[in-house]
Amino acid sequence: MKRIVLSFIAILAVSIGSFAQLWITQNSGLAETRGIIYMCAVDANVVWAAAYDGTVPTNPCQDFTKTTDGGTTWTGGTITGATGLCIANLSAIDANTCWAMCYYPAGTGTLDGVYKTSNGGTTWARQTTATFSNANSFPDCIYFWDANTGWALGDPINGDFEIYTTTNGGTTWTPVPGSQIPNPVSGEFGVVGYFSVVGNTVWFGTNKSRVYKSIDQGHNWTVSSVPGWTNIYMKPCFKDANTGIVQDRKSVV
Repeated sequence: MKRIVLSFIAILAVSIGSFAQLWITQNSGLAETRGIIYMCAVDANVVWAAAYDGTVPTNPCQDFTKTTDGGTTWTGGTITGATGLCIANLSAIDANTCWAMCYYPAGTGTLDGVYKTSNGGTTWARQTTATFSNANSFPDCIYFWDANTGWALGDPINGDFEIYTTTNGGTTWTPVPGSQIPNPVSGEFGVVGYFSVVGNTVWFGTNKSRVYKSIDQGHNWTVSSVPGWTNIYMKPCFKDANTGIVQDRKSVV
């Protein structure tokens, strides 16, 4: 089972003087039954956010919301063509272009994987070369450095994590060979949205207290374990190439 960490409200911090901050609640533009599970800030004005079903969090939900004025107004929408899916995370480069990693919350199907919009979220199209087509495929994370260069992660298939990279905006996704990815341990999988990026370096956490790391935008990987922790869902958060923390819901190191 993949853990989903739920965030319940979107708020904006505005500096007041040198020592104080005022947090302002903003209307998300979503239905009252929706919550925010992931946010992607492109700059001070453009932010995309993925929603979840706040009534039954495990229900499918393809809703998202977006602001282009720093949060003064938010406009909700739905990822088209993704019926039955949930959004793992979003990766946007501007107000028009965004990718969504989508997965089936229960069971399997043929529509999960990477979706892209180039018109601000009005329509979306599934990028089929990141196939996630095995019966056991489960998409976890996606990230784009720019309009062309991206990385996508899924759970292990046939002994290797299902990882793809692209250099043309996802028109073509290329599988990363298993020889370039350390083998998972028994029962290991990725966690929805549990990754961190600094420059060209990307980390993702697993349910076995391990963190995978690539310094070349997802092409080659190493792995390390967190001392003293076993079978804990790792969420890495890095501020630079060397300094970071890992956490689960109850602990932080």
